[in-house]
Amino acid sequence: MKTLVRNFLGMFRRFQMAMFLNVAGLSVAFAAFLILMMQVRYDYGFDRCHPKADRIFLAELCDSVMADGRVIYPGAFPDVLIASSPHIEAGTLITPYDKRYYLTIGDGNDQKGFRERVTTCLPDIVNIFGFTFVEGDGSCLQDPEKAIIPESLARRMFAGEPAVGRQIHSHDWVWTKTVKNMTVGAVYRDFPENTQLSNNIYMAIDASFRKPTEWGGSNWLCYLLLDSPESAAAVEDNFNRTFDYSQIWGADHLHLHLIPLGDIHYMNMQDVWGASPLKTQNPDTVRLLFFIGWLILLIAAVNYMNFSTALTPMRIRSINTQKVLGSPAGALRLSLLVEAAGICLVAYVLALVWIYLLNRGQLLSFVEADISLLSNLSVVTATGAIALLVGVLAGVYPAYYITSFPPALVLKGSFGLSPAGKRLRTALIGLQYVVSIALIVGACIIQLQNYFMRHYNLGFDCDRIVIAELSNEMSGKHRDAYVDQLMKYPEIENVAFAFQKFGGEDSYSTYEFSCKEETFNGFLLNVSPSFLDVMGIRLTEGDNFSRTDERDSLNHFVFNETRAGRTTSTSVTWSIWAGGLAASWALPMMCC
Repeated sequence: MKTLVRNFLGMFRRFQMAMFLNVAGLSVAFAAFLILMMQVRYDYGFDRCHPKADRIFLAELCDSVMADGRVIYPGAFPDVLIASSPHIEAGTLITPYDKRYYLTIGDGNDQKGFRERVTTCLPDIVNIFGFTFVEGDGSCLQDPEKAIIPESLARRMFAGEPAVGRQIHSHDWVWTKTVKNMTVGAVYRDFPENTQLSNNIYMAIDASFRKPTEWGGSNWLCYLLLDSPESAAAVEDNFNRTFDYSQIWGADHLHLHLIPLGDIHYMNMQDVWGASPLKTQNPDTVRLLFFIGWLILLIAAVNYMNFSTALTPMRIRSINTQKVLGSPAGALRLSLLVEAAGICLVAYVLALVWIYLLNRGQLLSFVEADISLLSNLSVVTATGAIALLVGVLAGVYPAYYITSFPPALVLKGSFGLSPAGKRLRTALIGLQYVVSIALIVGACIIQLQNYFMRHYNLGFDCDRIVIAELSNEMSGKHRDAYVDQLMKYPEIENVAFAFQKFGGEDSYSTYEFSCKEETFNGFLLNVSPSFLDVMGIRLTEGDNFSRTDERDSLNHFVFNETRAGRTTSTSVTWSIWAGGLAASWALPMMCC
């Protein structure tokens, strides 16, 4: 053992630059591999945290002619679906678009404000997704004034004090709720990030919003808990045979399809409107990340093997001297393999340090997965075993090659590579260059795509716009006073309001209307009259909005050119609206 340690440390003393390059290259490769595998684990483990995940299904309405579907449907549809089969143990509606609401706790000088997302649903959501409660009871959702909150929010709001029974006041009207006050009924343990459910405040949908005749809108998601995964086909067949789809507005060739919860993330779906409220990922992207991770590891192993082989002329005299002094070839080979494995393990430990520092410095915020080491112990442990295996496999050839020369070479001093050795090293270097160049080209293509997205002309002014989220009360009742105060600043040119953040969200309100017997659908954004001027959107035809448009009984629209040209593609439109959740004002300079 002492000999192994002495030889291992001697390598670092004798070949400092070679060892530095070896360890540095391997550590970067192991760090990249770890991060990629953490992301792959994040995607492949999506929605697996729920104890009944294999029996949870999302209802989708598919169009057999248009080959698309929708996961958002009228309010009456989920109730009919949930009651349609004995195989359905429970079901829940969920409002799909969670908005941040301004919430306060306490009174007077002790009042504290938070901006949090509130999701309304049916009480059975607790049973379907298997919430774990650390305080209170999930049955509290039977009371429409009770709410369940995540443990992380309870800590932020109440600083470790008991949360059950505490009052929370919303300064905005929460959609599907008729009251602004809520009482904390339970605290649930936070879900991991890789699930369709977010760590929001959950409340029950008020009965007045559950209308059995609402077939015209599209406002709900529906999850079902079946008695068995195999029952999905029977539920679909029974519902498709017995349900009258003509009740659904705009439905011609629809049929029900149940999507397993574990498959939703990989559907990469867009509904009929061209958007989706679900967290989805292209499965090809996940496979590509997995493939790239192993390619990086392959390059690192080949690079290490080349380095070790290149050191042969400088190490062969020492190795053969030990053979002359009686060391068996097997023992020398074992020491070289242990040495190779040790170098890889040192590089692996250094890779863990890199990841810890990157995570601590929040330099990998673009990675969706949690890259903390404690949250990924299975990946960390498996990669450690892989690092050991890489060291052994990459050290096999150099170990056998260095010890294959006869001791007489100690006297001759000729240590050139054999023709076979030269061919192998040339092949390894060639493989290393091919894979490296392919990854570099791929990275350049991604960089070009990223540059294109960042610099593409969006048709409005992106540089001089600052956005602030406001409550309905401030933007509705006090809008004029708010604008007057802002306009006192000479740096502010104009102020506008919009119901959603324009260009900052993946999904917007949708609409459908008819004109000259032709149906149009697309996205709808409610805005104030000054919106187009603030955003720098130029009109090619017609007149801009005016303040009088807000006061008449007509709906005033501005269409983009695609929609005005009567094409069938989905596009964005704007309409007049008198209040808002987001305010935008233009500045004559860039602001950070």
